[in-house]
Amino acid sequence: MSKPPPARYRTTNWSSYNASLRKRGSLLIRVDKDMILRAPHDGRPGRPPVFSDAAIQFCLSIKVLFKLPLRQDEQIGTVTADGAYETRRCHTAIIDRQGTAIIPIRTNGRLWKEDCPAAHARNETLRVTRHYGRAFWKRWTGYHTRSRIKARMRCLKAFGERIAARDPDRQTAEIHFRIALMNRFNAFGTAAIIHLP
Repeated sequence: MSKPPPARYRTTNWSSYNASLRKRGSLLIRVDKDMILRAPHDGRPGRPPVFSDAAIQFCLSIKVLFKLPLRQDEQIGTVTADGAYETRRCHTAIIDRQGTAIIPIRTNGRLWKEDCPAAHARNETLRVTRHYGRAFWKRWTGYHTRSRIKARMRCLKAFGERIAARDPDRQTAEIHFRIALMNRFNAFGTAAIIHLP
């Protein structure tokens, strides 16, 4: 059986897309003069916050944009990974966090001894893959979205390879700010790509 010819794509809006890329390169920072720097006292007991949410968001955006370090002033849904993460340890960590692993089984994969819930879930994936085929399993689980996620992660790493925060909640916040900046850049314009027959 011969492979189908690879899909061909073409960008239709090169001039506007190039203009949007130039806009991304010019940085204009506007600070609202009415932005409240200090947090208002909300009347709750305990130590009040020092800075307002808007001020913190502004500082974190600048930190991510310029890759600056900050000074001191858990359930998951699904985990999609490639075959390198098809290990007992990874499956156990995902199951312990009430998650679902979408990890393809290696082509020479064998059933694991079912001594834990992670092994049972992994063996079910192996049975489905053997019965229906790998291509069907990928479509059924949405594994193809992994390539889109990988492309987004490459864009996310443009702001720096590492996350500066050490606390998981702060790491999440730092990633949220990076995504917000990516969305702002994408608002300038993106390529319109069409499929060629």
